Amino acid sequence: MCTSAKSTGELVEELHKANYAISHEELHSHLIEMSEQGLLQTSELHENSKKLQNSVSWSNWGVEAQYFHFITKDAPYLEFSEEESEYVADILEKQQPALFKRYKNALRIPQPRTTKIPQKLFIDVLQSRRTIREFELADLPLSDFASVLQYAFAPQTFIDAGAFGVLPHRNYANAGARSEMEIYLNVLGVQDLDEGLYHYNVIEHSLEYLRKPLCREQILHLTYQQTMYSDAQVGVFVTAVVDRMGHKYRHPRSLRAMYYDVGHLGKTFALVATSYGFGACQTAAVRDREVEYLLEIDGISETVLYFLGIGIPAQEFVHDVTKHASLESIKRTSFFQDV
Repeated sequence: MCTSAKSTGELVEELHKANYAISHEELHSHLIEMSEQGLLQTSELHENSKKLQNSVSWSNWGVEAQYFHFITKDAPYLEFSEEESEYVADILEKQQPALFKRYKNALRIPQPRTTKIPQKLFIDVLQSRRTIREFELADLPLSDFASVLQYAFAPQTFIDAGAFGVLPHRNYANAGARSEMEIYLNVLGVQDLDEGLYHYNVIEHSLEYLRKPLCREQILHLTYQQTMYSDAQVGVFVTAVVDRMGHKYRHPRSLRAMYYDVGHLGKTFALVATSYGFGACQTAAVRDREVEYLLEIDGISETVLYFLGIGIPAQEFVHDVTKHASLESIKRTSFFQDV
């Protein structure tokens, strides 16, 4: 490994001594390619890495977070050019991954299509959204619950994407409409719906029965003792089928986009749930490998990213979170970073 700056001539000479036959032109081409992929550290990056080691801002997250964030900065984006045409042609040479997952042998429960549209103003929904931490024991009405699934997760229409075929349009932002998220529902309290662990078939708007539900004690364990998730009437495991994103977007920065997507999905879910009078909560604090084992996914080609809960908010909690800040709490708060 080279830890000091060298000219291409010096590198070629060293490689020849090590019995590697390579020309100046070939080496230069390889160096350009490695630089674009983030595999080379320039002298500027070397200086920045030394600064990073002394940074308080990143010290709590360790080198793993630092590496991923900084190695995926300034990714080389293709503009409309011959280079882009070649890139697209290379993508289309390979079979595109299926857009949706289904359990073809599972029992399916068709869900009612919505007839009730909430009359709340969007601004009222936006301002009344809360991360609900206490729920009533009451079951969710099936028609309203099914409407949340339909509007939060399911494609609303399909668009002609030319060479890329047909792509789904959803109510949450999704990079390139890659449709990489899958939804699993642990149903413990919905009217006229058997308890169970289901996969949501977004095309059919049906629930595919997988097995008996995880009990509330299991959900409590999987979410690190967060009681709002074990109290919620339905828990939602959100997974990502990695190849759907990676097939088209091949730079490591695309992993950022996948994380953005699950955030967009979570926010849309919370707003739709709120509009129907439900409460929602969301967390990334789950025992990943245990969840993947219970869902019978491998954690590699499909991996868990997020957990959502939905139920009827406890009225005392809704009232409690609307309290105005006290003078004492304001004294303890640092509001501005002066620059």
